[in-house]
Amino acid sequence: MEIQVGTNGSHHVFFVSHVLEMPEAASLYILVIMLTGLLFVPLWVRFSYRLGKHRTLCAGALFSCGASLIPALLPPQAFALGFAAYVVIGVNFAARELLVRSMMADVILEDTAASGEVRAGLFYSVLALTGKLAAALAVGITYWALAAIGFDTQAENAPATLLGFRWVMAGVPLLAGLAAAAIMWRFPLDAARQRELRAAISRREH
Repeated sequence: MEIQVGTNGSHHVFFVSHVLEMPEAASLYILVIMLTGLLFVPLWVRFSYRLGKHRTLCAGALFSCGASLIPALLPPQAFALGFAAYVVIGVNFAARELLVRSMMADVILEDTAASGEVRAGLFYSVLALTGKLAAALAVGITYWALAAIGFDTQAENAPATLLGFRWVMAGVPLLAGLAAAAIMWRFPLDAARQRELRAAISRREH
């Protein structure tokens, strides 16, 4: 899912400036994403209580797939439509990070029950490292794709190039989100397994 975020983040300014033709709106739209994400965290947390964390994460990934398609369909210089589109994109922005870290806590619980050691620092370090690697990969994929279609930040781009940019903007996050949902759908550490692990750790400690 970091690839989704990294892809959108790496081309955001270029997309808003050159494709949507609103360079002055690029920073505002980022702020909109972040604020919307914070506002919707409680809703995703409630969903996680009902669906389970991993299924909620999958639902969020699929939601982000659909949300990433919306800006690619926007006409140039449509500020209000763009504002609404980035509100939608922001709905899952912060909840994704919260859910992933909460699920890592469940992995740590599993490891503690198996090994008798608490290695939270190690696991969260690995999570941070893999997130950075995925973000770097997303930047590489995005810029390679934009170079392949001939996009130039310093020149006026042909309509075909701008259309190709829209495909990149929509396609890479879509594929990344579908892959993330497919991988995480059968994540085994659900609420029942958490209770079993806590009980096992409690018995060993006493």
